[in-house]
Amino acid sequence: MLESIAINRRVHPNLKQPFTTGHLAECLLFYGQVNAVISPSEFEELVRKCSIDNLRYLLASEALKLHIRLASFGSNQTPGTLRLNYAVYTQVGLTLESIIYQTLYKIYHNSYKCNVYVKQLMPFLDLFEHEYSLIDGFLQMPEFTTKAFREIVSQVIPNYPIPLNLFFRLHEVPKGNAPEELGTKFTFESETNFNLQQFKTDLLSQGITGHSDFGVTFLMRASDAIEDVDVSSRFKSELSADDSNSPIVQKAILDLDQYKPNNQEAITQFNEHVITDCPSVADAIDQGMRSFDEFIPLFKESRKFRHWIHSIPDDEDYRSIVNEYMKENNAKVFTDGVFYKVLKFLSVTAPVAITPIVLPKQPEIGNAVVNLAVGTAMDSFADVAFSQFNGWKPNQFVQKDLVPFLNP
Repeated sequence: MLESIAINRRVHPNLKQPFTTGHLAECLLFYGQVNAVISPSEFEELVRKCSIDNLRYLLASEALKLHIRLASFGSNQTPGTLRLNYAVYTQVGLTLESIIYQTLYKIYHNSYKCNVYVKQLMPFLDLFEHEYSLIDGFLQMPEFTTKAFREIVSQVIPNYPIPLNLFFRLHEVPKGNAPEELGTKFTFESETNFNLQQFKTDLLSQGITGHSDFGVTFLMRASDAIEDVDVSSRFKSELSADDSNSPIVQKAILDLDQYKPNNQEAITQFNEHVITDCPSVADAIDQGMRSFDEFIPLFKESRKFRHWIHSIPDDEDYRSIVNEYMKENNAKVFTDGVFYKVLKFLSVTAPVAITPIVLPKQPEIGNAVVNLAVGTAMDSFADVAFSQFNGWKPNQFVQKDLVPFLNP
């Protein structure tokens, strides 16, 4: 369970689930293998919170792999028409090495230092290019666009009346001379039996903003969902992205069995039922109680904990981690058994009782105190010596390392 995860989130103040270093830390702790698809903005967020030495450690250990995307998707609507324009934006002459240098320079303001850091990091970074042809293909599939449109409308205004025979189609058409269409990748003519004008009026009456051109909202949201599938399928792992994209994927994209939802709920259950009265790792870092650099020693101590999580069968029961944790911690250990108690009596308690220590010229009570002290010390030593046969339990990491980290 929780073997690997891909992160495809963005740094944006309006997002409910943006990319944060706290979320990255939590994924590293529970999964141990993270592929993060990030833009230069997210890379800047990371290097502002994580020292270069610690970042290089994570990358060299392959616990974290960074995939930098330099292109971005955009959309607009030609005014007075139903023509939607789809574009992929890139900066001319921009290379991965140059953007890494520029990002580091914003933080360190030292050319020599930045050049050194670029050389240290570049072997571990790669350029991520989305399969934009995949997006193009899905956007021209009426079955996908209709189902995705229905889901997006329902998310914007829950329970909004939608025609049972709804259709929403996009047809590629030649680009015109309108400024909005110049330089775009594709121009689509949209066709639908949904009353977009009435929907726009209803949005305004309910005070819902940000969707003045709902066709643009559709293109952006649908493309985000397709990109999520691209990322998840490429890394064959769970995916951490905007939760609102998941229903679009599940309801509108067909026959993609490589897409795996995210098991975040299992981590939420662990946070609520195991580390009670503590913030989550993500919250502790994002709220400034702990730094990302302080998290690294905890991560290094968490190897056995993560190995234990990976050994739990992935039965899609989010309570599995909590249930297994309780079961492991309630199981009897070697030093709790009758055999150990008999063994300790024969090897420690009995010899002291049969042949007590007698110190010359000492009163009887003095010898009794000495024998009691020796017996207690040997008893404690035996417990420590034989406890190595007890085996490791997950609460050892939780109580010794995790909880103190969360409650500094």
